[in-house]
Amino acid sequence: ALIFVEGTFRTNFRYRYQYPIAIKALAAGIVPLEKIVSHKFPLEKIQEALELNTTNKKEVTKVVIEL
Repeated sequence: ALIFVEGTFRTNFRYRYQYPIAIKALAAGIVPLEKIVSHKFPLEKIQEALELNTTNKKEVTKVVIEL
């Protein structure tokens, strides 16, 4: 659908040394992942996920696309 309309992709750059720290924090329960992720979608519903993320800013914290 992005080939027919103008779209913007935003990415986050992370350094690889941060991943082990993040994984340990998640495993230890320091980061409440269930409170950060507000919505989960299978890959097949990526369009729906992107629309929800862009049109419902007050309702959405983090959308996760499950592969």
